[in-house]
Amino acid sequence: MSAAAGEQITADYLRSRAEYLEGVYPGIVLPDPDRVRYVERGEYPQVIAECLTEQGFPAIPNDDGGVTFDPVPPDAQAEAQSVASYACDVMYPVDPASLRPMTSEQLHYLYAYSKLKLIPCLADAGAAAPELPSEQEFTETFQQAGGWDPYATAKTMGPKAAEIAEACPAVPAELGW
Repeated sequence: MSAAAGEQITADYLRSRAEYLEGVYPGIVLPDPDRVRYVERGEYPQVIAECLTEQGFPAIPNDDGGVTFDPVPPDAQAEAQSVASYACDVMYPVDPASLRPMTSEQLHYLYAYSKLKLIPCLADAGAAAPELPSEQEFTETFQQAGGWDPYATAKTMGPKAAEIAEACPAVPAELGW
């Protein structure tokens, strides 16, 4: 992958994160810190936990490849927590060279997971997912802008959206992706 292609992947991801946060918190002011360095997928949880802790939101890496806040910030700090998380992603994005497309087997598994676990989890959390497309459409559009977004409803739920995303991950940890 060329450096320019890697930069474009990172820029697209950060733009997507910003658009999501702007939808959840209208009027949010997002920082634009300098990138410190790219991180490998395996070190991401530790690096982001340390960054969030430095930003005032104590966090620890978890077994799902993400972070857990300890203690969980009150709802009143949800927007500030999201700003801190965004800043950390800007400073320490995952190295795009370490990102790889899912295999057809992984996409098949993800489709089944979405149908059997993710959608019921979202419904239990009060955030019904949009209708799941056919498996063919799902696999063809998964890694493209405009693909099926299980969090479309949750994005309108303000601070609760982050809790829903943590409780109902779009990609299960067992995929290692």
